[in-house]
Amino acid sequence: MSKLYIKVREISGGRSDVLKVGHENAISITKLAYNTCLNSSSKRQSTGAIRARVKEDLGISLTAQDVEKVRKALIKAFPWVVKYFYTGYGLRLMKLERDIALHVIESMHAKGVPCLSMHDSFLVPADFKEELEYAMKYWASHVTGSEAGRNVGFDHFKVK
Repeated sequence: MSKLYIKVREISGGRSDVLKVGHENAISITKLAYNTCLNSSSKRQSTGAIRARVKEDLGISLTAQDVEKVRKALIKAFPWVVKYFYTGYGLRLMKLERDIALHVIESMHAKGVPCLSMHDSFLVPADFKEELEYAMKYWASHVTGSEAGRNVGFDHFKVK
């Protein structure tokens, strides 16, 4: 794979260069950094975790300065989410997602409908598509306290 300059644009819609890595690695590093910043409890913890995971998963050694460049690009791209960085908020959102999925599966099984979860999707027989969509919207609204299908920010969810 040829080396590309990862652009903040590829991360976030901006225009300045961030790191010199391959495009696929840029995507992986960006996702990892975003999720780690949301899930970690401190900036220092996130820096160490990002560096360790990038080294383990991609074989790329990043410096703390490299991580800071990526972090700044994320902050520029998603300023509304910055207040959730280093709070562990991402872990609470994952719990909400898990609770919704569990309720959806249980409600479908209670109706005798086989339902498998696949990452962030569900698999049911085609005849039960509408029932699945209803269950997903119902449980998303019930668990989060927000109307499902509306585009809302993190602040609209009831997270404990």
